[in-house]
Amino acid sequence: MKKDKLHVWKIILFVFIICLASFLRLYKLDQIPPGVNRDEASIGYTAYSLIQTGKDEYGKPFPLSFQSFGDWKLPLYIYITIPFIKVFGVTELAVRLPSAIAGIISVGLTFFLVEYLFASTSLSFLSMALLAISPWHLHLSRVESESNLAVLFTVIGLLFFFRGIKKQPIFLIGSSLFFALCYFTYHGNHVTTTLLLMGLIYIFRLSLPKTIHTAIAGIVFVTLVGFILFQTFHQADKTKFSGISIFGNPAIIHEKIELPRNQYSNPKSWNARLFHNRITYALETIFLSLLHQNFYFLLEEQIMLIILKILAISTSSMHHFFT
Repeated sequence: MKKDKLHVWKIILFVFIICLASFLRLYKLDQIPPGVNRDEASIGYTAYSLIQTGKDEYGKPFPLSFQSFGDWKLPLYIYITIPFIKVFGVTELAVRLPSAIAGIISVGLTFFLVEYLFASTSLSFLSMALLAISPWHLHLSRVESESNLAVLFTVIGLLFFFRGIKKQPIFLIGSSLFFALCYFTYHGNHVTTTLLLMGLIYIFRLSLPKTIHTAIAGIVFVTLVGFILFQTFHQADKTKFSGISIFGNPAIIHEKIELPRNQYSNPKSWNARLFHNRITYALETIFLSLLHQNFYFLLEEQIMLIILKILAISTSSMHHFFT
């Protein structure tokens, strides 16, 4: 009887947190934040164009790499937005709703992921509740956010991965599929998901089942990721990299390289180009950042975070899986 009552209270608490997360992410979603940002306008218009013509605004039929306002976008969020545009029209609600729904689902799945990792119901509810009210997660859930959708796929991928190595290897196929979908969703995951998978494979290399399911999972992942990378490598990823590099701003190139060269009697002379070029500017930038005291503070902070994460994995997750 006591167990039944406890189970009911767990269900009630779970539903309450989900309702709280839903309210915080859906209340006046079309009004807060006001207006649309550049990405929202781009994705909404592209989805609308695909509905009307079967082509994007540049006339390409159902592409996998979308040219946008100064960059390129991956396809998954745009195609997911299409049914919402059909129902709600070209509105803020239609563009933001997929991200809000992804955020709500992520809150619920966080409970199961933490419970599976640490076998602690109280810790699972705490993690779920903190994510439900987390400012960064709320913000990303209330705007169009490809990265928020990628977070959902990552959580599902982790759930399937741990279930696959512990009980049912067939779940590894689903894990590889959802991890691969991250590469179709957000450019940053081309780096972060790759690093995450490298860490998972290394840490749990002895637990990976040597079955046909593992082989199929690897083939599925490599095929899907290779396909999208082939489609975007020379366009989207190149544009994203140039945008975040120290050479991505033409004004900086003009100020730090071209103007100093013009101070020479012959701006094209060998000494002007030797002392003022992209390599010397990059080395100067790195050197000055090393001299800045904040660099060491941030570096020490990141090192401590890495150490804490390693300790957490070794003392909790590893103990749970191998004992």
